[in-house]
Amino acid sequence: MPPGLHRLPAKASLSTKSIYYGLGLVGLCSSLFHGLLSYHAHMADDTSMIVATSIVCYRAMTYSETGYHTVKDEQMVHELSFVSLIVVVAIKTRSLIKLRVHNPKDKEMLHRAVIFGAGCFVFGYLLWQLDSIFCAQLTILKRTVGLPWGILLELHGWWHILTAIGVHTFMIMVDRLTRDEVQFASDDSRLFGAKSTKKEE
Repeated sequence: MPPGLHRLPAKASLSTKSIYYGLGLVGLCSSLFHGLLSYHAHMADDTSMIVATSIVCYRAMTYSETGYHTVKDEQMVHELSFVSLIVVVAIKTRSLIKLRVHNPKDKEMLHRAVIFGAGCFVFGYLLWQLDSIFCAQLTILKRTVGLPWGILLELHGWWHILTAIGVHTFMIMVDRLTRDEVQFASDDSRLFGAKSTKKEE
């Protein structure tokens, strides 16, 4: 048990204990890695450090209702983290396309897919923000028009749908681009457009 836990009050919340559990997780995963020296143990070790650091960062930024919550709002932490991850994935995907794909038609197909996936995220995020800002007005309007047309005004729902489409698009691209041999299946062509059958190393 991490030593910091012994200094906590007996009724300390799970949130309070979590930063020490994160440290314990790092110790466990690090021991597994250095004991087994396997790839999966290595990934567990690296991931545990990210998780533990994220917990500490989150606690440091959101501990006070009169401080950070009042000025920025905890929701912003979640949104900025999510958007940042999307940007990183999009940039890295474009980098992988340049590095691993040499056929011009395949590059064009994948660049269109990046634009499509990112566009889904951006448009969905815009709808989410509009839903948050105009929630009261949209609720009144939905009750006025009734079902089934009111479903079209469920902007938060459309955000989830568009996010799922964007995630699926990038999942396919990253999956194909990080394999030992880069190639595109017929199922991909239905989503990305015309494809080349040439395999890339």
